[in-house]
Amino acid sequence: MKRPEHFQDYLFHYNPYTEMWAAFKREHSNDYFNGDVSNVVFYFSIKDLVRYVNNLEDGTVAQKEG
Repeated sequence: MKRPEHFQDYLFHYNPYTEMWAAFKREHSNDYFNGDVSNVVFYFSIKDLVRYVNNLEDGTVAQKEG
């Protein structure tokens, strides 16, 4: 199993109101906490979210179109 160093660049946040987990890069934390979720990925399961971040090829969250 490879060592996922890119996890050090991510913050994980649980929202108890939506019951969802969010992951975003540290550099986007101000945007996230001010309501801009364009650089954020959401999952209901922390295991699925960790799996998603672990499988990112370039360590960045895919941008939403539109």
